[in-house]
Amino acid sequence: STRKFYQLMRVDQHACQRATTTALTGFILQIAVSTTLLVFGLVANSTAFVFASLFGWVGTLVWLGLIILFYQQKMQLLEELEESELSGSEHTSIFDSSSNILRPAAKRLSQLHRWAMPGMSIFISLSLISIAIFLLRFLGRLDHPDDLLQTVLLQTDHIGWALAVSMGFALIIFIYSRFVAGMADVPSWTNLRGGSAWMVGNGLILNAISVALLFRFFDNSEVLFFVSWGIPIFMIAVSAEIIINVVLNLYRPRVHGESPRPSFDSKTLSLFASPDSLFRSINDAINYQFGFDITSSWGYQLLLRSTAWLLGLGVVVLFAMSSMVVVEPTQQAVRIRQGEIVGGNVHSPGLMLKLPWPIEDSIIVEATRIRQLPLTFTWK
Repeated sequence: STRKFYQLMRVDQHACQRATTTALTGFILQIAVSTTLLVFGLVANSTAFVFASLFGWVGTLVWLGLIILFYQQKMQLLEELEESELSGSEHTSIFDSSSNILRPAAKRLSQLHRWAMPGMSIFISLSLISIAIFLLRFLGRLDHPDDLLQTVLLQTDHIGWALAVSMGFALIIFIYSRFVAGMADVPSWTNLRGGSAWMVGNGLILNAISVALLFRFFDNSEVLFFVSWGIPIFMIAVSAEIIINVVLNLYRPRVHGESPRPSFDSKTLSLFASPDSLFRSINDAINYQFGFDITSSWGYQLLLRSTAWLLGLGVVVLFAMSSMVVVEPTQQAVRIRQGEIVGGNVHSPGLMLKLPWPIEDSIIVEATRIRQLPLTFTWK
């Protein structure tokens, strides 16, 4: 039994070492992504990329905290292993003084869970709130009447390169977050969920920027404008969840032998890192409401298999409807593609056909309606 105990302790120690290496890899990847986004945003004149890099730089603190946490867990396990080897096969009891030997590594790990992790979570939340307030004030001065205080939302002209950077990093982040989320299913690696969640947060921002850049190909800059506003709002939402986790962890009972979950571990973002757990939760909730296992029935399985086809059909119908424009009797319309009039003909009232949105758009003008402009006041 003593030999099996030693083997188990060595496995746990190597498990913590692997988790530390994974967290260090995530830390390096986070720095690489944040640096690239910041440099590309400054060089290519893209404000959205600079905004995204700020969220990434805050995420480096999460990986740094996980590195420290897993390293200290490894030291605590090595300390227990050394103590067990020193005790050997001697017969001891709970009244022996060896049970009261000071364990500095275990004490430091306890202090990390009690003070360092909550303090780091609060610091991360305050950093996100500060950055979000700064960005919102920056965006609020876009139309400022004072030229010295007015800000400009830069949108790069290198759309292809910007799209390659955003989609490339989004793919890398998604793969790594799924890998880390799979490791987090192991009980000794559960705290890796925090890093996986923050990787997913980076991926969500980059995916939103990629969609906005696709609209830029069709001279639609409004989507990127809304994405730039959405990034600081997303930061505030994540920081609010961290503060709520800090408060809840103060009253959550601690189970002996279970590693506490850091407050910066976002449960909302973790659902995107492992969406299969979300579907399992939905299935369990449906079964609970009906009182039996309805998710295993043939009707429910048929609905699941048909959902993708139904959603695809809905998207096709919407694109087909966007290719038809109804011009009223008092109106005239033209087709617009990338800001230029297509065809050169003004369409009379009736049905006008065009390419689906967002490839082509239409401009409809009230052409035959009588317009009045009174030169004097009129009695109410």
